[in-house]
Amino acid sequence: MRRFTLPLALTAVLIAAAACGSTPADTAEAQATPSAAAAATSAAPAPSPSPTGSKYQVVCDGLKTQVLEVFTVSGAYDGLVKGVYQGGDAGKKAALAELKKALTDYRDALAAIVDGTTDDTLGKAAKADVAKVNGWLADLKAAGTDYDGKAAKSAGKILTGVLGGSAVLGLCKA
Repeated sequence: MRRFTLPLALTAVLIAAAACGSTPADTAEAQATPSAAAAATSAAPAPSPSPTGSKYQVVCDGLKTQVLEVFTVSGAYDGLVKGVYQGGDAGKKAALAELKKALTDYRDALAAIVDGTTDDTLGKAAKADVAKVNGWLADLKAAGTDYDGKAAKSAGKILTGVLGGSAVLGLCKA
């Protein structure tokens, strides 16, 4: 299973980097260095980067560890179900326990955002994500030991949801 963990982790890093888009520093640098043609045709100063975007970027950077862990473990579980990785029911049970822990850690990080923010947009996004993660945890609990059926379906839904469905990470794209 170890030989598959590294490619999954690297894929997760690439996906998370793409989800958060360019950093404010990249944007500021691109805006601060206009081309020669643009400098010749415009004497107006370049706009400054949005402070709101940078604030959300810091929050997203803080969630990367939890998001990558959920992505990696749900991908590993999916691989166990599909037979890509060896482990049988014991491996699936262990991976499912890891997935529940990763989801709990992610939910706790989101809940800390809800409790600590005064930004309404960020608070609403974090509350929506907490509700989504609570739903995923409830689905996994309801699946019980149906490793190849309900638990596999839930893990697939989690994997898809983490890739594109986070309201908080969506703020980083804005």
